[in-house]
Amino acid sequence: MNKFLAFVILLQLVGVGYFLLHEPEPSSANTEQIVSEPTNVAPKGDANDRPSHPPLWVDFSDERRKRIIEVTRAGEIHKYKFALREQMKSSDRMMANLAEAHLELMRTRPDGEREFLEYLLDQFVKGATANNVVAIQKLANAYAFGIGVAEDQEKAVELFEKGASLGSVTAKFSLARYILNGRGTKQDFVRAHQLFTELAAFPYDSAEGYLAFIEKEGLTGEKDDSRYKKLLGAAASTEASQNLLTLGHLYGYNELLVSADPLPEAHIATLVEIYEALVAVNNPDGLMDLGFMLERGLGIPANPALAIQYFHRAARLGNAPAQSAVAYHYRTGKYIPVNIAEAYFWERLSENNGMPGAKPIVDQLRAQLSAAEITALETRIGRFKPVPST
Repeated sequence: MNKFLAFVILLQLVGVGYFLLHEPEPSSANTEQIVSEPTNVAPKGDANDRPSHPPLWVDFSDERRKRIIEVTRAGEIHKYKFALREQMKSSDRMMANLAEAHLELMRTRPDGEREFLEYLLDQFVKGATANNVVAIQKLANAYAFGIGVAEDQEKAVELFEKGASLGSVTAKFSLARYILNGRGTKQDFVRAHQLFTELAAFPYDSAEGYLAFIEKEGLTGEKDDSRYKKLLGAAASTEASQNLLTLGHLYGYNELLVSADPLPEAHIATLVEIYEALVAVNNPDGLMDLGFMLERGLGIPANPALAIQYFHRAARLGNAPAQSAVAYHYRTGKYIPVNIAEAYFWERLSENNGMPGAKPIVDQLRAQLSAAEITALETRIGRFKPVPST
């Protein structure tokens, strides 16, 4: 056994690995015109080439699949590194030193992360066999995206079904999405609606958004936008805003991360309505999503200048991705003049808010500033309090 796996197994025995296989199930828990009018653009290709229900969720391009795999893999590694960093704070210096050594090993060895993922997959298989619902979910995701195993959508659905039968609402949510999409199983809008209804009663974040989408689009019968309108009217509440964000993703944001095909006019109008509701109540995630869409022209016409405004508003509300986006534009000079001090300010805030990957950027920016500038900026950062910005 090589030193890398020896470290992993030792740390697993003292409880670091517990973090990975025992994540908790979810607990219950001034209007701006975005575009003046829907853009009149026809879909690319013949109408027969497009789905009967336009937000086509079934097929991912190779590029998007690679990006999903990359994000999923990075997420697992990020969680494990976080657990190691927490272990480094232990009063047990031996275990703290082992965690630090393991992190250094993963940083310096080109194959360190690959070996870790192989080990992790083995742990998921063992956990799934023992009916550990989190392990079942993670193994299903591995099959869904071909991470460490051959991609097998049917196997992923089988595991989602198993997890759902054991009471995992996370597995049930994944299963509902796959049945809705017809991935790895027969598409069944009625069953998907039933599963999302059960999840909404839990309640489970985003379930109401999926129900609103299914009903508004009439996937199980007559079109009914009453649930959708109810969410719009309650946009200021945390629960409704989360479901509106889900609707925004379903109507174009996620599907257009890679695809540049224009949305149907009706969906553009819906996107405008959703994000106007979120912007009106200063929802930071809605502002960030909208800024991303406007910067890249995803679903709605590109408007980088307005995108920057939304990034700033979300950043001042404390949204870490928006803070990092503002910092990116200040340090690269994209759309706004280069300002290293402002870039440092916003990237440090995003780092404080737990933004992955912020620290090395902060270190690079720090090297370009004087000691006096850094002291002044750190004082400003310490005084920062998220406030609404209109």
